Amino acid sequence: PNKDASTRNRPTNQHGTTSVKIRESLVSKEDTDKKVARNRKDFQSVYKKFDLLRTDIERGVENKTDLKDVVKVGTSAIIAELDKVIDQASQEGSTRCLKEAGESQIGIRAIPKDEARKHVRDKVNGLFKDILAHIKNGATVEAAFDALEYRFRFMLTYIIPKTYWYSYAQTARQLKIKTIYVQFGESEDKELHKETISTNRILFDEIPAYHPYCSCTLGLREEQ
Repeated sequence: PNKDASTRNRPTNQHGTTSVKIRESLVSKEDTDKKVARNRKDFQSVYKKFDLLRTDIERGVENKTDLKDVVKVGTSAIIAELDKVIDQASQEGSTRCLKEAGESQIGIRAIPKDEARKHVRDKVNGLFKDILAHIKNGATVEAAFDALEYRFRFMLTYIIPKTYWYSYAQTARQLKIKTIYVQFGESEDKELHKETISTNRILFDEIPAYHPYCSCTLGLREEQ
């Protein structure tokens, strides 16, 4: 999964989206363009569906089609593709934990992914609801997407790494490893989160990524 590194200021909402957006607005357009290109490369299959829906919306505006029907079909395709990416990230996170622990996959039960899937559904549906509202209020399709696309990118760089590390944590629990350790590096997140996580009670929101472009990871040993 995408683990592009970035520290952050204290967020103004649960997942730090506002603060990351502010930080991004302060860096050069060239740096932002690099992040966009990297994200598109990391999630090519998802962006293929995203761009297809954008094209369908543009065509719908030209032909005066009911955009709600267009978006319903398109968002379903995006969410279905994201479900595949979530499955892959979950498998990779579990495999990493097994490798670090020197264990085999035999006996490891499936990791629940309901919270990740719900987050994706809510964010994708909310994004395109707002895009349609912009268009209804007179914005061009290009302007609406330019204004709101960052939310899609931030969702990906938040929920996919979180899914990866959540599966890592749940696999550690199944291996009867009692404690795992957050590897903060130089991230300011160390001021906001505990250094250890008990596998007796693993909460989705307490697992990295803590926000978009979070650089925090997990390990079976204390950070050196």
